[in-house]
Amino acid sequence: MFAGLNRNGFPRSGAMTAIAVVVVLAASAIWLPLAGAAPEQKSYTAVVTPDPVGAGQTVKFTLTIVNTTKTQQLGSSNLTAPSQFRLIEDADSPSAPSPAGTADIVGTNGGTVQLRNLALPPSGTMTVTFDAEVPCANGDYGWSIITKQSNNFSGSPGNNYILTAQGSDLVTTVSGSCSLSWLTQPLHARTSTAITNTPYDAAFPPTTGPFIQVEVRSAPYDVGTTTRVLGSSDVVTLQIGANPGGLPATLQGTTSATAENGVATFSPGPQITQPGPNYTLLATNPIMVSGESTTFDISDAVCQTPCITRETIIGGDSLFVGVPPDCDNQTPVAPCFLPSLRNNQTDELTIRLLVAGNDPYKR
Repeated sequence: MFAGLNRNGFPRSGAMTAIAVVVVLAASAIWLPLAGAAPEQKSYTAVVTPDPVGAGQTVKFTLTIVNTTKTQQLGSSNLTAPSQFRLIEDADSPSAPSPAGTADIVGTNGGTVQLRNLALPPSGTMTVTFDAEVPCANGDYGWSIITKQSNNFSGSPGNNYILTAQGSDLVTTVSGSCSLSWLTQPLHARTSTAITNTPYDAAFPPTTGPFIQVEVRSAPYDVGTTTRVLGSSDVVTLQIGANPGGLPATLQGTTSATAENGVATFSPGPQITQPGPNYTLLATNPIMVSGESTTFDISDAVCQTPCITRETIIGGDSLFVGVPPDCDNQTPVAPCFLPSLRNNQTDELTIRLLVAGNDPYKR
């Protein structure tokens, strides 16, 4: 007889209990791990390069996604730019994802790069390039990304892949300084009248404009060049730069303008109250390198038709000036040259007379 059996050949009660326990434990060893097994987490890493970038530059960025799962395919993704970044869509931006899929850009400022039909296998790597213009303001800017298993970006949030922090980098640092450059220069003007790109002529006042303009330029690229920051809507403020005459002068009128597509237009224009030669204007913004204009003069001259008869030699050419009928009782005054002649553009052969005496054009 076996020790665990009674005399009738049946297991004793204690042995029966032991056998039952062994059976239950054996079953547990088989079924418990299966019942408690968690599904594989769908994870990935994402990196946007280059970093850092120069202020205001147009940069070709690269997004790299790695599918870090062991069994699941990664199908689609949306990468959203910082709101201050301007995405650019053209023939080269975005590129076709590699190794497979499609890419589109939706929106501009803070727009989204949409990636579809990636079919990226486990442990696979996908890259795509696209262009974006960054702002002039320095700082760290974050991209956001949502990635799904489905190729068409469908499904509930439960279908999303989980971004792994280790190995991911979705922050772009903007450094350096944008600069201000004169697009349309100021020319000679009369005191307390708008300074434009048309020189002042007291006898034949110019038509309005063209208005003076300043453009926002990016920080220099590696080759030293800059580009206009088309997305800039920064405010540009003017102030008097050079004032060789040294007399107190005030800048009034249109002294600030908001850039549109990177260009600030000063309409109708600033004014300077004090006549004098070789003024300059300084274009400024708190976060940009200032830009100085070329020199120009401010005049208080009022000129009229000559009341004298004489032959005048200008640049080797002769001009005979007759006596107008209304000059019989007028006292002739000294001739003056207005900006066109002062700049040696003597082909006009025009003579004016100075009525007000404090004028830089007086000869």
